[in-house]
Amino acid sequence: MRWGRFTTADIHRCHVMAQNTALIYNWWSLFVRLAIPERHAEAITSRPLLLEAVGHQTRHGSRTHLIVTGMHGNHRQLRKILHRLTVFFNWLRSNVE
Repeated sequence: MRWGRFTTADIHRCHVMAQNTALIYNWWSLFVRLAIPERHAEAITSRPLLLEAVGHQTRHGSRTHLIVTGMHGNHRQLRKILHRLTVFFNWLRSNVE
């Protein structure tokens, strides 16, 4: 990953952009590790599978539903991954104060 493109004369902006890039990269790594726990997946290989989907959110009463339609050829693996994430986030929501 190239982080050197944020160089400016203002060192503070440089530091802020480098920190933001590192933070987002760490969030993505954590998300992918939750999605695919059995192996390490780099951002460049996991991004096409996990980002090539169209989502539609609907609300009815107090319930919110998210419908995700995978555009990737490996949509069965994506369905399994998204189900695993849903189970984890439901568990997290019920156990966190």
